[in-house]
Amino acid sequence: MKKIFFVTLLIYFFLVCAFAVNQEFSDPAGRPALVPDEIIVKYDSWVKKTRMNEILDKYGLLKKADSFKKGDFVVLRHTNPTAILDRLKKERGVVYAEQNGYAYMAITPNDQYFSYMWNMVKINMPAAWDVSTGSGAIVAVIDTGVKQSLADFAKTHFTAGYDFVNHDTDPADDQGHGSHVTGTIAQSTNNNIGVPGIAYDCAIMPVKVLNSAGSGTYDQIANGVAYAADNGAHILNLSLGGVAGSTALQNAVDYAWAKGCLIVCAAGNNNSTAPFYPAAYADSFSVGATNYNDQRAGYSNYGVTVDISAPGGDAADWNGCGYPEGILQGTFGTSGDGYYFLTGTSMASAHVAGLAALLKSQDPARTNVQIRDIIEATAVDLGTAGWDSTFGWGRINAYAALTYTPPSQPTTRTPQSTL
Repeated sequence: MKKIFFVTLLIYFFLVCAFAVNQEFSDPAGRPALVPDEIIVKYDSWVKKTRMNEILDKYGLLKKADSFKKGDFVVLRHTNPTAILDRLKKERGVVYAEQNGYAYMAITPNDQYFSYMWNMVKINMPAAWDVSTGSGAIVAVIDTGVKQSLADFAKTHFTAGYDFVNHDTDPADDQGHGSHVTGTIAQSTNNNIGVPGIAYDCAIMPVKVLNSAGSGTYDQIANGVAYAADNGAHILNLSLGGVAGSTALQNAVDYAWAKGCLIVCAAGNNNSTAPFYPAAYADSFSVGATNYNDQRAGYSNYGVTVDISAPGGDAADWNGCGYPEGILQGTFGTSGDGYYFLTGTSMASAHVAGLAALLKSQDPARTNVQIRDIIEATAVDLGTAGWDSTFGWGRINAYAALTYTPPSQPTTRTPQSTL
């Protein structure tokens, strides 16, 4: 575990062009792709002003502007470009005619330590944030609680939760794990400090089921799952588990699934194929961990119960940044409040829960089955084609998931977690 004290702030800007001809559509973020009343026309070099005016008069066009490079093109106005484009293209002297389009600036978050977040780049979050930021989705973090007073939670949305350890309505974190997991899901973003979260506009429901030592009983966890399901959570993140099965725990998972919740669970950090619960249950979405190089993290469980993989990091400095390629988020530890690199399937699970929140926000009507299927269908296949016991369906790709168009004949995906 390592704390960052200072890094250089890096902000990246780039343009994403959204040009198309003769189509009415929006970009993935729902913004208009075409200027509704503008056409770009390039004339052949022989065309004189009289011929240009003939075309303007014939189609009721008004000239808006010439190109900066003389003779390159002109911008014209018309109330309905699609009604005339096909004919305009065929006019003598017209080299091309197309409806003008919009381009949008995509801004990498200005959070000061973003340059250390290889994991966000790996799952294509900079592009994904242009599509969804999680608004309207509710994610229950069933863990050690959340320290909501952390500076980088100032703009994070919270909804009421519960503490099943101390039996009160203040699920405060006294260990640090739950706050770190929450950060990956919904750390305040574009606030010039710290780090971003995947679904930073979602609402977090903190549910404390683990104590200050990071342990809890199955009854506490089962109660926490039922509480979240009954109080409106769409996504449940359980970055926890044990090696013993439990009917009470399985019943709670099944209950939440039946109520429409997606239950995202850490696959476990034992480098083993042995079942880890609740991840091993059929209604759980079991998440294994990958490292900077898209390899299975050495500690990550694998085998028939793993459904999907996501960045969990490891202790190596693969890119030479001077820090381990763990998962950096705000929490607290022995050095106080700060930003810490942690590794594990706990961190991997949080990535999937955040992506699930983005998908739920993008289309509130999506079911838990549909969200799970989209994440699986768009994952980067890292092992044997299709599902395999090392990576499940592969490593998540947030932008691909958010821009996915399901096939007309959906593929039925049987959950791998069947123990």
